[in-house]
Amino acid sequence: ILDAGAVLRDYFQRQGDETQALAWHRRMVERAELLQAAELERSTIDIKEKLQPHDLPNDQLAQLRAQLAGVAGLRKAYLLKKPVQHLPNRPCYLLGYTVTGMFWLRGQARAAEVGRRIAETVTFPARTLIVSVQGEHYRFGRRFRWMRVARIV
Repeated sequence: ILDAGAVLRDYFQRQGDETQALAWHRRMVERAELLQAAELERSTIDIKEKLQPHDLPNDQLAQLRAQLAGVAGLRKAYLLKKPVQHLPNRPCYLLGYTVTGMFWLRGQARAAEVGRRIAETVTFPARTLIVSVQGEHYRFGRRFRWMRVARIV
């Protein structure tokens, strides 16, 4: 909409139709604001948000599980869907994970390394926030474990 709106706005300006040019400009601004609000909404997670079970079909879930199985140091993985207000047709997921070994020994560094590997090697079907559910984020772990369908690895 942004690219097409810019082309149409410029076209109508060249034709001298300021009303249509202004209308397309407003539409572009509205879309840009919507995209910005959607990005902001999808870039953070709050412990108080009501997370939902993921809605991935079995074939996509199997692909995701296979990719996660190849991540060294990953013990468990949980997947939930974050409810969104802006652009609800574009889902946002939350992947929580735990790492192998004793967490209190190098736990933060190990969790960060595993999270980096997940982000680099796994292809997600939609926007996905990745968070360790150990250490300072243990409260998220409770939320994930509470929903039995969330555990995927």
